[in-house]
Amino acid sequence: TLKWAAGCSDTAWDIEFDTVGFVQGTGTITRTSVDSLTVSGLSPNSHYSYYVRSYCSSGDTSIWVGPYTFRTQCATLLSGTYTIDGTLPTAGTNYNSFADALLTLHNCGIGASVVYNVAQGTYNEQIEIGVIPGVSSSSTVTFQADPVNTLPVVLTYGATAAADNYVVKFDGAEHVTIDSITITATGATYGYGVQFVNAEYVTVKNCEINASATSTSTLSVPVRNETGV
Repeated sequence: TLKWAAGCSDTAWDIEFDTVGFVQGTGTITRTSVDSLTVSGLSPNSHYSYYVRSYCSSGDTSIWVGPYTFRTQCATLLSGTYTIDGTLPTAGTNYNSFADALLTLHNCGIGASVVYNVAQGTYNEQIEIGVIPGVSSSSTVTFQADPVNTLPVVLTYGATAAADNYVVKFDGAEHVTIDSITITATGATYGYGVQFVNAEYVTVKNCEINASATSTSTLSVPVRNETGV
């Protein structure tokens, strides 16, 4: 339900909405006589924006204000097996990137254990794994190289400052496993491969983790643990 603050003499409002970034004039326009609008038929776990203007009579309207953005709820909790394959779009049970998979994972949460089989290839990404709703010792999350791969999965990122100094960062994550993935930090000065900031019951196994072979900086190491444990 979309809501807005009514002016003292407003009697009706026009609302235009569509997916985030739409060009005004191309969206769906609806008129209502109350200061809220329930919109149906939207895609789950998707971002939309809308504009509002007051309508007094034909030819007598306020200027449009907005955009205001919102995200729709997820249709279901995640469970079961999914794929991450950079050669395919994000659709169905496949995600084009780690970022796309994590966006849904963080937003929707899980109802049972989830496994992501990652297709071979190089993924130029920086990922942060945070709090995942629904995760527990019996409902876990695993990112692993797809067993059918014949070449490695490489996750790589080149940090340029202390603020983004990681390829993989665990911050609030629990009961997550990364298995059989090569993680490579390519930054010359800033090069944490895996950074643990706030994490429990996290497993990184069978992985090759690389940082600069020539840097003597303490900001360039394969694994950085800041959890205090």
